[in-house]
Amino acid sequence: MSAGARVRTLVVTATCGLAVILAIALPTQQLSAYAADLRAFEPGFIISDALFYDSGAMSTAAIQSFLVQKGSSCVAATGNTCLKDFYQTTWTRTADTRCTRTYTGANNETAAQIIAKVAVSCGIN
Repeated sequence: MSAGARVRTLVVTATCGLAVILAIALPTQQLSAYAADLRAFEPGFIISDALFYDSGAMSTAAIQSFLVQKGSSCVAATGNTCLKDFYQTTWTRTADTRCTRTYTGANNETAAQIIAKVAVSCGIN
């Protein structure tokens, strides 16, 4: 697997991990239900382009804080690591048509550092 594929796999894994953490962290109590006003619903509009391409929306510290907060109850099982505690050595990946800036690898980067650097490299939030 190439270094670029590893970085992309890590980003996908991190995103899936966040989704699981959020699903676990959401309240389980019954909330009042209200019907959505579908007159304003645009199925092709999930997020604005301005927000989607705002690679500086969260700093590395803000991302780490989010991971710690949402993963506060995570306890690593044998052979696994909680995303809030994850780190690995990454490799430099040159720019391409999808990520127009070079990702500069480093030793022992945290998940937050990797997410923030991929956001900048790929110009996404």
